[in-house]
Amino acid sequence: MHSIFRILALIVLAALCGCGSGSGFDRPQAFLGASPSNFGGTNGDDVASRAVATEILNGRSFDLSPNDWVLESGPVTSTSEGIVNDFGAGEGEQNVVSLTGSIDMRIISREAAITDVRLFGVYSLSDATVANATEGTSFPISWTVSWQDLDQAFQVTCSQELTGVLWQDSSLFFN
Repeated sequence: MHSIFRILALIVLAALCGCGSGSGFDRPQAFLGASPSNFGGTNGDDVASRAVATEILNGRSFDLSPNDWVLESGPVTSTSEGIVNDFGAGEGEQNVVSLTGSIDMRIISREAAITDVRLFGVYSLSDATVANATEGTSFPISWTVSWQDLDQAFQVTCSQELTGVLWQDSSLFFN
C-alpha cells in the first residue's frame, strides 16, 4: 500500500515539474537519417538500386512522436529536404511492442517511373528511447526499402543511424 502512495506521489511530482515554464526535459522534434549502409536484399548488389535507396533515406527526417514527445505506437511522418531529391513526404504507422519498434511508411515519389515506395524499419526501443532523451545520441534502424520502377519491383535492405534534431524543452508541450 505504501508503494502505491509513493508511486502516486512521484507521478504528481513529475506532473508538477512538467507544468512550469522551462522545467521539462529536452526532446527532439525529429530524427534525421544519416547515409544508409550495409546494403543487402534482392537488389542490394545493384549500384543503381542502392542509389535509389540512398536517395530515399539519406537526409530524411522522421517525426516518431507527432502527438507528444514519447516514442509510442501511432501515426508517423517524414520529410526529405533538398532540391535534387525525387522523394517527398511520407506517412505511416509506428508500432511499439515490448523491446522493439517498427515503422511502416509510404513515401511520395516525384519521379513518374517510380511508384509504390515503401519503408519498413525495425529498431531497438531502448536505443531509441536513449536517443530521444540524450541530445547528440543516435540509434540504428534496419530498413527494407521497396518500390516499383515501371513494371519491375525492387527491394533493398540497409541500416541507418537516426539522430535527434531541433531539440526543445518538452515543457512547451504541457503549457
